[in-house]
Amino acid sequence: MSSADNAESFLSGPAPIHDDNVIRNIQKQHPSVFLVCQKSKNKNIAVYEALHRNGKLCDPPITGYCLVLDPGSDYQPKRRAQGIPHDRSPFNVMDLTYAWGYESKRVSDTEAQFWFTQKPTQKFKVVLGPNLQAKMMAEQNGRSYMLRSMHVTTNDVFHLFDPARNIKELYFEGLDMTAKPPKASRIHWNG
Repeated sequence: MSSADNAESFLSGPAPIHDDNVIRNIQKQHPSVFLVCQKSKNKNIAVYEALHRNGKLCDPPITGYCLVLDPGSDYQPKRRAQGIPHDRSPFNVMDLTYAWGYESKRVSDTEAQFWFTQKPTQKFKVVLGPNLQAKMMAEQNGRSYMLRSMHVTTNDVFHLFDPARNIKELYFEGLDMTAKPPKASRIHWNG
C-alpha cells in the first residue's frame, strides 16, 4: 500500500450498493475518486482515485482497483465467508492487460496526467481541488469536459491479440464545461 492518506479507501467495509446512484455515492464517500467505470458484462466497477498526502498528490498520483458489487455473482458471499468485510479488489493481470490498465504521472502538487494502456488513448488531466476532491478534465473537438464516469460495452467475442477490438462502445458522462452554464453530457470518445 501507498503512504497516501487515502490509500485504504473502501477497505473498512462494504462499498455502496450498485443502483442508479452508485457513481454519486462512491464519489461522495471518497471525493478523491475521479472516475468510475462500468462495463456491460456485470455490475462490478473499476475505480480510479487520486492519491494524496497532506493535501498534495503522491508519486505515483493515481491508484485503480475494482469494487465487487455484482449482486448476481457469488463473489460477495465468498468474500464474506473468507472474512473479507469489504468490496475492494486489486486489478488482476487480465484487468490490467485487456481492460483497466492505466498509467499516471505527477505534474505538480495538485495536477497529474492519467491515461489508459488500451482505449481511450488520450492523456487526461486530473486535478486535486479543495476538500481533496479530484476531477478529471479533457478536451475534445474544441470543447472542455469534466468527466466523472466511463461506460464500456464489450464485444461478445474476446480478442486476445488485439485488445482494442474487445470494446464495442465507449463513452464518458460528465459536464460540458464549454457550455454556459455547464451541462450534463454523454461523450463518445474518439481518441
